[in-house]
Amino acid sequence: MSEDLKTIKELADELGVSKSYVDKIIRILKLHTKLDKVGNKYVISKKQEKSIITRIEEAKNLLFELRLVTIVCHCNISLDYVCILPNYTQVLQLNYIRSLL
Repeated sequence: MSEDLKTIKELADELGVSKSYVDKIIRILKLHTKLDKVGNKYVISKKQEKSIITRIEEAKNLLFELRLVTIVCHCNISLDYVCILPNYTQVLQLNYIRSLL
């Protein structure tokens, strides 16, 4: 495949997700009618790839926030004692959640 084009499978493998999950994101973003076909495979342009990756990252961030809110609410613990912050992104998410409470 060209450097500018990837198959759905190639992108899924690169992101560590299933091909069906990438296909689902493509449909959510309404890109499925805009994909080109090379041979018998649909290919994703760099611009489409960026949109797909952004959507997947947003979904991961939302899932993290929901899990953290669930832990804090159900365990009745102070956010000051939540020690599951392995990176800066999660610190920012924690600060956002703290502002909601």
